[in-house]
Amino acid sequence: MRIFELTQTEKVNVAALSRKLVGTQSHEEVADIVGDQFPDVQVIIRNSPIYDMGPDMALTSGFYDPPTGDEEENIGLDLLFDNPDREITWNNTNRKQFLRSIQDTLEHELLHRNQERSRQGRGYDRDFERGDRYARDKSEPYYSVDDEIEAFAMNAASQVMRDARNDKQRALEILRNARSAEELKNQLTGVKGSDLKRYLDQFKPGDPTLKRFLKKVVQFIQEK
Repeated sequence: MRIFELTQTEKVNVAALSRKLVGTQSHEEVADIVGDQFPDVQVIIRNSPIYDMGPDMALTSGFYDPPTGDEEENIGLDLLFDNPDREITWNNTNRKQFLRSIQDTLEHELLHRNQERSRQGRGYDRDFERGDRYARDKSEPYYSVDDEIEAFAMNAASQVMRDARNDKQRALEILRNARSAEELKNQLTGVKGSDLKRYLDQFKPGDPTLKRFLKKVVQFIQEK
């Protein structure tokens, strides 16, 4: 994947879920609701205090398994809860955060699927032992792998656009006018652990990986 190329993205609509996530629901009920909305996605409940989110908060992570031999490709969505009572009481804040997390996670994994499909029949070898997607250098850390840079940059672009109230010019100004990484992070009000903050924390200013990532973020914003 060259730096100036963008893989085709797919939008995920979560609006219908908003009307179904109401009142107090068990984690199993939430999983069933999400699974019904996305029948082609494997939904898994992860209940652990290590997430440190509070009893009425929920986030998601995901995975994409490419086809191997007789196994078909698979997209999974992990629902992350840390409430030992195994239930959640919804309000406008936690529902919005959860829906945005689902949207970002599934769009991230769908992009990985499209990256994979774009390479089929072109002689690429995936490093299944490491789980990485086509690392140019096998010693590269996870966030430096080209496919991950692109997928996280896509998510970061969406998050910056939300902070900018979908004003493309304002979103680009947020990125271009910040005089330091700390100033840029302070301008962002997005969800806990946003992907832009993740890369700003992971890499020092001037790092080649951070430069590639920020360039992709700008590209994705420009494409919106």
